[in-house]
Amino acid sequence: MDQKESNTHNKRLASAAELRGKKSGAAGGKGGKKKMWISLISMVVVLGLAIGAYFLSDVIKPEEEAAPIATAAPSTTVKVVDRQRQDIDRVTIKVDGQDPFTIINEVTTTGEGENVKYSYNHVIDGKPAFKLNQTQASTIVGYAANLTATQQIAEGVTDFSAYGLDKPSMTVTMKYKNGTQTVWNFGSKAPTSTGYYACEKGSNTVFLIYSTAYTNMAVDVNTLYTMPTLPYIADIASMSNLLIEQAGKDTIEIRYRTEEEASVSISSLVLVQPVFYDVHSERSEEIMTASVAIALNGYAGEVEDLPDCGLTEPRAHVKATGTDGTVLEYWVGNHCGADQVYVKVDESNAVYLANASLFSFLDNSTVPYLVDQFANLVNIQKVDAMTIKVGEEQFDVTITREPLLDENGVQKTNAAGKLQTDDTYTFNGEITEETRFKKLYQVIIGTLVSKVSEDWAIDGEVVASVSYKLNQAPYEFTVEYLKYDNEYYAVRRDGQTLFLIKCDKVDNMITKLGEYRDGTFVVE
Repeated sequence: MDQKESNTHNKRLASAAELRGKKSGAAGGKGGKKKMWISLISMVVVLGLAIGAYFLSDVIKPEEEAAPIATAAPSTTVKVVDRQRQDIDRVTIKVDGQDPFTIINEVTTTGEGENVKYSYNHVIDGKPAFKLNQTQASTIVGYAANLTATQQIAEGVTDFSAYGLDKPSMTVTMKYKNGTQTVWNFGSKAPTSTGYYACEKGSNTVFLIYSTAYTNMAVDVNTLYTMPTLPYIADIASMSNLLIEQAGKDTIEIRYRTEEEASVSISSLVLVQPVFYDVHSERSEEIMTASVAIALNGYAGEVEDLPDCGLTEPRAHVKATGTDGTVLEYWVGNHCGADQVYVKVDESNAVYLANASLFSFLDNSTVPYLVDQFANLVNIQKVDAMTIKVGEEQFDVTITREPLLDENGVQKTNAAGKLQTDDTYTFNGEITEETRFKKLYQVIIGTLVSKVSEDWAIDGEVVASVSYKLNQAPYEFTVEYLKYDNEYYAVRRDGQTLFLIKCDKVDNMITKLGEYRDGTFVVE
């Protein structure tokens, strides 16, 4: 490369100072600084324009387009009956397969002119004793003033069978006080909706009527009866007395013992009819609980309209009395079908239906089922002594109780708070071991009777007797076993022979007494 080319090349290359001047504006005079300020000014102008445009856009807005207004679908409902309620005289409902009934619209006015007010009462024509549900009746009568169809289905109809109107499922006759009337036939339910086809009698136009209107009118008249509210007795704890009378059976009456009435029974209940006697606690409570668990299914009619209801001479009469004086009383008649019975719940002639299963307790409301069948069942804590006689032989038993004292001389109590005693048992004058004695005692009191006697005044030879001396009232009583036949002894207590007992049960008691006397009694 010659010198000329070298010099030319060097002229094309910027020096370090020139390069620094281009970048920083520090060299080459004032040219660098001028360009930098121009750039900064341009940036400020652009930023200002942007900010201004932003604020102007918030102040100067284009006119907004109005939101489109939704177009409502045209209503297809049709008011097919439009009258004033006070103009209605009566409405007759005839449901296929049921007797027709008519609701009369009784109108009362108060005030005059623009201030006139109307009040309404509804009654079933020909049934003055019928306690009509006014709310339901008002709904039915209301359709004679205002009946609306969801839509008109067809005009000029000649074949009504397609709508079930050739054989209407219900006919509603609406009569008005001006003497006019409108008759509506209702057919089948529409397959694609919940409405029912309907047509005014004499018209060829079919409408679809709301299903609510149809179901409110297509009812049995008895469902419009105002059901009574039965007196409420919650349970046996709320009862003081139960009386059960049944055709062909003894009258049963159970009540709680009074504080003055002494008893050796573990039950606080007592049978007072047909005889005063201790009852089986669990069985009596079972009967009492069932007797107040009655519920009505519906109104059936009046006694005079139901000759087969059996309530002119009821098969059962039940009267439960509560501790607060509440009385639940009802009469039970014949069966209505397989699952229900006719029932009366007051002195009126109104007849109701109830589930037959509710009255199964009547089958067990008998003396044999209810009385305490342990003739000798006495809590040992009540017994001070017993004398058992078998023929000429006598067995004497005593229980002596001495207070069990602590170190301070105060009588001890057990976990239940009862006073503790130190008990001594004797058999024929000799002290006997407690466990063996109590086992023998269970044999004596555990002679369960076998059945109720038909003759409550049997007299005869006494085979054995057990006499008790008690530490509380009645203080003494005796149970006797009398000869009856080869299979049974009669059981006499308080002068009455209510029960018969298998001979082998009494014979077993006598055998165990002999073993105890001879020292061969075995505690199993």
